[in-house]
Amino acid sequence: NFSNYYAININNGNILWSKKIDAPFNSEIKIFNNKIFITDSSNTLNCFSLANGNLLWTHTTEKSFINSKKKLSIILNNQSVIFSNSLGEITSVNINNGSLLWQRSTENSKIYEDIMTLKTSDLILKENSIYFSNNKNKFYSVNIKNGTIHWTNEINSTMLPILIVDYIFTISNEGYLFTIQKNLGNIIRIN
Repeated sequence: NFSNYYAININNGNILWSKKIDAPFNSEIKIFNNKIFITDSSNTLNCFSLANGNLLWTHTTEKSFINSKKKLSIILNNQSVIFSNSLGEITSVNINNGSLLWQRSTENSKIYEDIMTLKTSDLILKENSIYFSNNKNKFYSVNIKNGTIHWTNEINSTMLPILIVDYIFTISNEGYLFTIQKNLGNIIRIN
């Protein structure tokens, strides 16, 4: 909450370096190729050097009026960083310099209350698709390369979806277990 971050030697507990930034973190922490990726409470993706903690680049998305209580999600591949923000946007940026590759809005409402109560699941990457859901009755499959929507389904869930072979499993906020075809989005079973 004080916007401090540190690298600590795991062998002796000594602080290797410490830094302070403007806004507290609000996401998972991801590390790739000597870089640290984290989204702050202002919906800005930050890329830091793992060696010294210096800020390498940022990518800012639209800021919400109220900070999300849910930790935002980040996924990485060799070319891009894909992250969610508190307004329901999924953004893909170049992993080396933070330049925008694509952005997909998942919340069409302009009603303040709808946006402020939005909660999304963590993002899951499998092959060329990103899977996630929200508490506004939407489950998405999105193309990782260009952000186009493969399919959507009406499932009200903020739980982490699980992928096993060709199936996705999720639990709705009402307690139903959904089994979904990964490629087509068809609901196979609801328990």
